[in-house]
Amino acid sequence: MTSSSTQQVQALSLPEQLVLLAVDPDRGRISGSPMVYVAMAGGVVLDLVDGGVATVQDGEVRVERPTTATALPGMLQQNAVAAVCTDEPRGVTHWVCQLAAPRFRLGQQVAAALARRGVLRVERARRFGIFPVQRQRLLDRQAREELCATARLALVGAAQPALRVRELLVLAGAAGLVDRLADPPQRTAARQRIDRLTSQGPVIGAVGQAVAEVQAEVRAARRRVAVAAAIGGTHGG
Repeated sequence: MTSSSTQQVQALSLPEQLVLLAVDPDRGRISGSPMVYVAMAGGVVLDLVDGGVATVQDGEVRVERPTTATALPGMLQQNAVAAVCTDEPRGVTHWVCQLAAPRFRLGQQVAAALARRGVLRVERARRFGIFPVQRQRLLDRQAREELCATARLALVGAAQPALRVRELLVLAGAAGLVDRLADPPQRTAARQRIDRLTSQGPVIGAVGQAVAEVQAEVRAARRRVAVAAAIGGTHGG
């Protein structure tokens, strides 16, 4: 691996890293949608806190230094800070939900940032020739392979991973990406390790819990829609 590739991977924000883990390198699809986008929203909160822009006090996210540079792409950070600053201090779950909402366009913002870095190319197509879809064609497979290798080593190692790696593993676990990082015999142990990492930091734990809560709400909403559709279908509506 080249030093430039290593530096590029280390410079990526948590949402960008999650996209690299989730993207199918051959088909350009994001695995785990929409749950992965909820985890990416948690990554935005963690990057704001890690960079000193925001703090989590009494369970609420507060912006302290809005112009301080973080690992987040510039425009994404500006949009996230603007969103958080337009309201009174709210809990982590609230902001994970808001940043994952379609109107914030988190997926599009992260894909555009990775495209600017030359990591992937965004393509627009139509599924079945009708429905518009977006594909994210991986251009830098080495960056993805390095990121996956780092995550895998941290999952099986006994040493405490670096903070950024811990955060990525917690978010990857919440996004349902463990199967991509661990072989079947090691998956139970990998999930247990992620659970331990989640409990070792108050902010990581709060974000991990918030992501799980929002994902549960999304699943419940999708079930309600499915039930409504089934009931409507039985009545010929």
